[in-house]
Amino acid sequence: RVIAALAPRPELLKRVSQLDVSDLHDAVVILDDDTALLRLGDADFVARLQQYIDLQPALRERLATIDYVDLRFDERLYVRPVKALPALARR
Repeated sequence: RVIAALAPRPELLKRVSQLDVSDLHDAVVILDDDTALLRLGDADFVARLQQYIDLQPALRERLATIDYVDLRFDERLYVRPVKALPALARR
């Protein structure tokens, strides 16, 4: 369903590097120029992916490393930054 939804928008489909649909209710996408996991849910794939792409520059300005962005909620998105390694782990 994700690929079929993105097919009319080849510019978006080309940017998809990886797609995980092991959870039928939460498609997860990784873009070819980004390491963040994009949680798209089970509907509105194009709108949610476009929402992230539109906000990507502003998000990256605030957070250099993002673990995931949850786009499953209509009025909000949740961003989880990659946690820094503890001081002991860096030694």
